[in-house]
Amino acid sequence: MLPINQKTEEAGSIFGAILNRINITNKTGWNLLICLEAIIVVIVSVFICQTLNIPETGLMSLAFVSAAVVPRVNQILQINRERIWSEPGSGWSANRESLISGVSIFVGMFVGFLLVAIITDTSELLENFKFVLGSYEGEGKIEFTPERFDKGISFVQNNFMVLCLFFLIGFFYRALGATLALGWNAGVWAVTIVLATKYGMQDSAEPLYYSLIIALALTPHIILEALSYLTASLSAIFLSRGIILYQANDIRLRRVLAAVIVLFVVAVLFVIIAAIVEGNFAPYILEFNQ
Repeated sequence: MLPINQKTEEAGSIFGAILNRINITNKTGWNLLICLEAIIVVIVSVFICQTLNIPETGLMSLAFVSAAVVPRVNQILQINRERIWSEPGSGWSANRESLISGVSIFVGMFVGFLLVAIITDTSELLENFKFVLGSYEGEGKIEFTPERFDKGISFVQNNFMVLCLFFLIGFFYRALGATLALGWNAGVWAVTIVLATKYGMQDSAEPLYYSLIIALALTPHIILEALSYLTASLSAIFLSRGIILYQANDIRLRRVLAAVIVLFVVAVLFVIIAAIVEGNFAPYILEFNQ
């Protein structure tokens, strides 16, 4: 049996190629490996863009990261297909394992952007990641208060629109669309959290306590949002491949369409749950910073 990380196409970066030399045959080890790869790719990509003084460093590094991780997503999809078609009735467990691997990549991207944001000067961070600040423009600075998250159903509407957008991107661009969804969500939240924390710590008597409250309040719904966008992307990729590979009367197409519908419904459920957590749990925890 080949190590899991060697059952794939050419690695998307030299870092992935080096990590592929590690013989890993268990799923937990492989998920940790692709998480580590995502961390490294993010840090190096941002460093290269900053060193070369490339405009919109944040967006350009996101593009590099997304492209570098595409082979890993293709590998996840390959493993998923092999298991589903070779083991009848394994769809749920195969898709669950694919989602866990996808979340591992997301966590790696998030940690990478988080580390970059922590060690970068605030003014430079604001300059490099202007795209993150669009919704906060005019406020002067980012603050996480209970009132900011008390928006009820608007969270569901906003996140559902984002989900539909990532579904379309996943349908047209497949693995690249999925990595863009993961990278965008990871980058935006990581930079936003660090900026809000840096601003808040200036006025806080207990900076460490303030930081821990921010992390506790936001982490649950960030993970749920990532799961929803990843599930929608997986659904879109299945649909994109299915309608090309199979004829209309092929029973395999009907199986694919059934999986697409189920995954999209699950993605919507994740969006709803994430919105409930964001609108209730987050403001409750943030009260401890008041």
